[in-house]
Order: sequence, then structure tokens, then C-alpha cells
Amino acid sequence: MRLPVEVNRMQMADRLLSPKHLVMVCGRATGKSWGYGEKADRIARRMPGAVIGLVTKTYGMAYTGTLQSALQALDSLGYVRGGNYVVNKGPPEGWPESLAKSERTEHTVSFSNGTRIIMFSQAQKGSVRGTNLDFIMADEALELDEEQYKKEAVPANRGNLQHFGRRGHHPCHLHHGTHLTTSMPWTRSGRWILKEADYYMEEFGCDIFRIWNRVVSVQQQLLDCTNPKQFAECWNEAELIRAQMPPRVSCSGTLFLLSNAFDN
Repeated sequence: MRLPVEVNRMQMADRLLSPKHLVMVCGRATGKSWGYGEKADRIARRMPGAVIGLVTKTYGMAYTGTLQSALQALDSLGYVRGGNYVVNKGPPEGWPESLAKSERTEHTVSFSNGTRIIMFSQAQKGSVRGTNLDFIMADEALELDEEQYKKEAVPANRGNLQHFGRRGHHPCHLHHGTHLTTSMPWTRSGRWILKEADYYMEEFGCDIFRIWNRVVSVQQQLLDCTNPKQFAECWNEAELIRAQMPPRVSCSGTLFLLSNAFDN
């Protein structure tokens, strides 16, 4: 069965380039949370039995924002709640366990092929320790404590090399990857995520933030356009400027993307 699924520019870049590490800095209404559901589908298909860690500042943020949209994405892809996945429950009888077995049932999403999403809140320090993860997702990374994330979550991204590693039974390039999204940081503590874009200048000689600021400046003019011809001219100008910063994957497998509501 084929399901028609529409994706925007940002989501298409992730699908086509399929980086191991994805970092998206984008505003509201850009489809960030939908991307988590699509990525969970991709991981479930390619790494059945894998454990995905979803790291957020609080569980409340995970449920009201990230998880709700991610599950809607899964539903649009043909998943059925109670048939293909369950929320806050362990695998029902007859469903396989994840490769890294866990007694935890709260704050989890269990899939019918053993794949599992486990949510972790930074408000509960140390909750990630002792867990073997195959992939990490983190929403609103600007809200996360950088040191805590790197000390607790990153080292846990270490599981099942014998299954999904380069020499494993079912190797997958997404294994031990990451998917981080955030709004544009407005404080110094959240700007650590922007360092992930340094490779644009180092590897491609592209000043991505200077170009992006020019794109946004032209886009702001669109908000005041009442003349269709003027609107088209501004839109085309923004696209020509943006063409100077095409999505590129770094040598280490990172794709950094900038986006806003105009892309959705």
C-alpha cells in the first residue's frame, strides 16, 4: 500500500541526504516534531529492536510537544496505535523485546517489532546512565544543559554494535546517530548547538549564518508585500541568496540545517 506523504524542504533534505547526525535550527511551524516520527519509522524499519533515547528538559515538554506530533507523523505513515505501537506500556504479549531489554514502561513507546523509544528528562539527573541506546533524539536543544547532555546521554549511545555496527548482522549508517532540533538560541548557554555548523566554513568555505541573515531579511519584506509582482520578486531574491548555502553533509556525517516557517 502506498501512502501519499508531503514533506517540506527541510524534511526532504534529511530524507535525501540521510545524515548520521542531523542538527536543525528552525522556528515554529517548520515540521520539526513531525521529523521525529518519520525518523523513528526509518529506524524501526532498518534497526528493528533498537532503542531510541528521546532527551528533553522535562517530561512535560516531551508529551505536549515532541511526542504528540511524532505520533501523528507515525499515524500518517500508516501506523496504528495499539496495533503497531503502544505508549507508556511494555511490549504486549507476543511482541518481541528490544535488543537492550528494559523493565521500564513509563515514558516509553514500544513498537511491534521490538523497537522502543525511551524518554529521558534532564530534570532527573542520571536517568540515562546504564542505558544502552542505538540512537538519540533531542528536542529544543537550547533548553538542554550541554554538559549534562554530553556527560550522560552521549556516552549511552553505545549499544548493539554486533547487530547494527559496520561489522554487525544488519549494519545501518544511522546506528549511534543523533537527531537534534532547536529554535534559534537566544542565550549564551544555548549557543553550543550552533557550533555544529562550523564545518560549513571549515570544509566548504560557506559563511552559513551571514547568508541566512540575508535570506531572513528579504523574507521579512514579504510580510508587507501587497503587490503580487513585488511578492514574487522578493521570494525569488530570497531563493537566489539561499542557493549560496545548499545543504551539505560534513566529513563526519553531520547535516546542519537552518529553516523557518517559510519552508513549511
